[in-house]
Amino acid sequence: MSPLNSHTLRTWIREYTPFLLRYLLPLVVITAICLGLMHEEAPLLPSYDIEAFGRRTPYSYIGSFNRDFNDLNDLQLSSASVVGIRPCRTREEVRQHKKLVQVSDTKGITIDELTHSEPYLVPEAARLLEELGESFVMRLQRDRMPLYRLVVTSVTRTEEDVRALRRGNANASAKSTHMYGTTFDVSWKRFEKVDPEDPREIAPDELKHLLASVLRTYQKEGRCYIKHERLQACFHLTVRKVQ
Repeated sequence: MSPLNSHTLRTWIREYTPFLLRYLLPLVVITAICLGLMHEEAPLLPSYDIEAFGRRTPYSYIGSFNRDFNDLNDLQLSSASVVGIRPCRTREEVRQHKKLVQVSDTKGITIDELTHSEPYLVPEAARLLEELGESFVMRLQRDRMPLYRLVVTSVTRTEEDVRALRRGNANASAKSTHMYGTTFDVSWKRFEKVDPEDPREIAPDELKHLLASVLRTYQKEGRCYIKHERLQACFHLTVRKVQ
């Protein structure tokens, strides 16, 4: 570099260095920090594929609810009396029974506010209920659908519960399988949405078709007896003895 050019460069540096240090460098640093914070704190929003959801094929059960799920009380009672407990007189007896396990909310089921039953079942029935809920949710997950839980509306009843129900409903059976800890009711009219923020909705009627498809598999495997209850808007299930 010639002496003239070298002198000019040194002069330029002396004149502009204060400006660079005071204004330009802090601006560059602040900009870099802000960009980094914006990148780190960007919220991770859930992805709801509305367009694909709108193009999907609705769930449809191929069969008849009333014909396919028509295991009557005598048939269910024959299994309940073998697999289950002796009927309890009071709620406290149910809660203290050594052969019953408590059932509670899981990923796939939610226990409704029970008025005439206690959330206890024999272990075989408790496993059936849990697996049923898992199968239902896994089917929705596989299809990338909004998730729903099954609503359990009735579980184990006492002799006192059955008498109280019969006073208000003459059609209620005195030989209820609910007294044996083997039976539970799953609503086909109400389902609980897992993510309330998900804007996608599946109508209860359509979810009933999906539930029926799942139930039919368990029924064909000999895991349970099932009755489609129209007035009570539920599927009435009794666990079967594994052969």
